[in-house]
Amino acid sequence: DPGVTVDDNGTALFFSAGVFTSALADGKTDSTTRRKLKVYNAVGNASYGDAAAEAFSVNIQPVVNAVGAFLGANAFNREKVTGDDVVIFGSGLKAAASIDIVTDLLVLVESIALPSPGITVTDTQITIDTQTIQYTSTSDSSTPLTFRRFNIESSRNDAATPATQKFLVGVPPTAPALTGTGMAQPNYGRAGTLILTGTGYAAASKVDFVDFAGNTIVGLPALDSANGLTLTSATVLTVAGNAPGIALFTHLLDSVTTVNAGVDGVRRVRVTSPFGVITSVVGDAFTVSANPTVGASANATYAGGGYNGGTTTYSRAAGALVINGTNFRGITTIEFRTVTSTNNTVTVDPAAPPAGYTFSADGKSITITAAALLATAPLWVDTIAPAIDKNVRLTAPFTILAPNTPAITQSIIVAP
Repeated sequence: DPGVTVDDNGTALFFSAGVFTSALADGKTDSTTRRKLKVYNAVGNASYGDAAAEAFSVNIQPVVNAVGAFLGANAFNREKVTGDDVVIFGSGLKAAASIDIVTDLLVLVESIALPSPGITVTDTQITIDTQTIQYTSTSDSSTPLTFRRFNIESSRNDAATPATQKFLVGVPPTAPALTGTGMAQPNYGRAGTLILTGTGYAAASKVDFVDFAGNTIVGLPALDSANGLTLTSATVLTVAGNAPGIALFTHLLDSVTTVNAGVDGVRRVRVTSPFGVITSVVGDAFTVSANPTVGASANATYAGGGYNGGTTTYSRAAGALVINGTNFRGITTIEFRTVTSTNNTVTVDPAAPPAGYTFSADGKSITITAAALLATAPLWVDTIAPAIDKNVRLTAPFTILAPNTPAITQSIIVAP
């Protein structure tokens, strides 16, 4: 063989690098894969390595070319049942003594020694069956930027998966329990915090408020770490009170509609991470509201064909009454009052208001027809009673203040 030479005196054999082209003899440096050398001539043969001290390992420098794709982009789901199997491609891989998870800078995080059940090693491929053997939470990414790589340890130099294929490690999120200063089930006052408690949240990328069926609310942005979501820990996510990500879209979020015999609201939250998506359970659905506000003066609050700004008088005979303010899509009661008592109380759902009541889409106005006022608040617009200063109180189901703070309009004159 061109790669093998014999010493002139017949006492030594010399093998060139690469003369053995098969990986069949390769193995790591341990007693299970030790080899011996057998030499033949025309007379017979002899072995080197029969004695335990003479046995040796055969291998080559491992090279790692790539790691197979995970179901989630750049995200290794290590969960036993639904997790990703791992496939590492390269050459010389039978030299591997362990398969490590390391940081992006190759600092050891967790190691699985070889041989191990569930791990198959060939010269060009290593496969890890996640249903048989798993890395633990030690390897999990602690933030959405805590990337990992695989590293092959051997008696030669280590070989890591490419930096261009770094990945996150974790498990799918679980459905959150909902608490916080803004949450008093089933009502959420969005000026308070909303705390989501579960598992698998460390690498969560966003939280969405969704409808009762779990569908995205059209036009409502998701919350992430840049606009009101705090990744507190692997088990806790916190939505800030008055989260900036939804500050301009609260009219889309606010809802006092209830289902399940009026017990649950129609809003839920959805957690998205690289390892999966989960929505809070139906039984934790909630309403969303905030303290309503009205204008600083009667004329800044009232309008409509029946309202005369010059005299701050509403006359039912002249037409409809408009009340202006904010956060009106989260109110549940409208009280029509004198300065000393409540004349009439009307229960409302802005998404399905009583006849003659219209809530604007942006939650900034309520229009009430004269006929509706006569039908629902007759004492307030009673044509027999004399004109008197009256006001309106608007109340949400819950806010972070206890008791919640309704909006009370400035007094006006209500006349026939």
